[in-house]
Amino acid sequence: MSLLKKYLKNKKNIKYLSWFLVFVWMAVIFWFSAQPATSSKNLSMGVTEVILKILSSFFNIAMDTGTGNVFIGFLHHILRKIAHCTIYMVLALLVMNAFRRSEVNGMRLYLFSFLFCALYACTDEIHQLFVPGRGAQISDVLIDCIGAFIGIILYVLLKWGAVLFKKMRYKNF
Repeated sequence: MSLLKKYLKNKKNIKYLSWFLVFVWMAVIFWFSAQPATSSKNLSMGVTEVILKILSSFFNIAMDTGTGNVFIGFLHHILRKIAHCTIYMVLALLVMNAFRRSEVNGMRLYLFSFLFCALYACTDEIHQLFVPGRGAQISDVLIDCIGAFIGIILYVLLKWGAVLFKKMRYKNF
């Protein structure tokens, strides 16, 4: 038996690994937030340009007109907000798993997970007050909380799906 399989057979180790992944993801969020405004904008603009290239291959979008620039700015803004939402959706999935592995169940699981993510979103925005060119925005905290809520719902749906799959699998045998 491999060392990893031995390690993962112990429920306590799985709990520690789950919390480790939460803190790694929080460090990723911190790293993104610690980027000065120009670096952050350049990174997200690079993603926007890739998406624009894909969109322009399907639709005839003029990038050199005034309308194109408004569209690019709008798309860039939307992509940044989707990124906020997605990053916190992943955090919520990881936090839900870690709390569940720590034997937190029922409504406490959902409440603690949401509060954990919301509190981190607040501290993340406060952290950005100290980053050059960045600032704290309540709207970002709200978007982060929406992402966390979506992550919690997704976790529940995945768990229900796994239970249904397991029941169906045993019914067929």
